[in-house]
Amino acid sequence: MKLLPVILASLLVGLAGGCRTAEPPPPPVVRSLVARVYLEALPQEQGIAATLPVSGVRLTIDPRAVLTECDVAGAALEPAEYGTALQFTYTQPAARDLYRKTAGMQGRRLVLTLNGAAMAAQRIGDPVTAGTLLFYPEVRGEQLPAMLADIRSTTAAVQAKLVHKK
Repeated sequence: MKLLPVILASLLVGLAGGCRTAEPPPPPVVRSLVARVYLEALPQEQGIAATLPVSGVRLTIDPRAVLTECDVAGAALEPAEYGTALQFTYTQPAARDLYRKTAGMQGRRLVLTLNGAAMAAQRIGDPVTAGTLLFYPEVRGEQLPAMLADIRSTTAAVQAKLVHKK
């Protein structure tokens, strides 16, 4: 009878503090952030309404994206004239298309969307020849590094899938 409490105590100690394997840490949460660029529609053209989040500027954009996440070759934060800008570099075929599309569109705007929400607009002054675009997203400056990381991880995943398909 005196052994019963000892056996029960041993079982409880074994169950409560027994061998535990360390659980692997959860993978970092990466937010998918799909960057697309649309052309501002002319007043007589059908389009989609978009509003920039801070300035409240209302735009009508062509429903077909000029550039998609498949066209992005890289993204970086760059110091620019009006603060820190989000710079996108596009693949060579996309850069050629961008040049052709912006050659006759001076005065209209290119609109950056992230996951479908308009975040920045840039007026076309000259045809885009370098295959890069600078945008000033309407977010707080401290949000830009995380935004860039999300865009880069999404771009890397998309590019990996494209390479795998070929």
